[in-house]
Amino acid sequence: MSRRARTRASSPNVPEMPLTSERQCWAEALKVEAIHADSAPAFIAERIGALALAGDETGVERWRQIAARLDQLREPRQFLLI
Repeated sequence: MSRRARTRASSPNVPEMPLTSERQCWAEALKVEAIHADSAPAFIAERIGALALAGDETGVERWRQIAARLDQLREPRQFLLI
């Protein structure tokens, strides 16, 4: 077990945060971005295409959700300075 995992597991003040489907989707989008960088959209498109050819509609939908999160990550953000 890593030091971080031991510390988290042994600390009573750190609440457990369940990995919801939404969080999992964001985590996957972040990982694809980290691994594939500028080619992340192409990687996702290839995955969607392969899953569609295989008839895996659930997989296609999942990767479309990941693609939507990746788009949100890449949107330029505007900050209002007060």
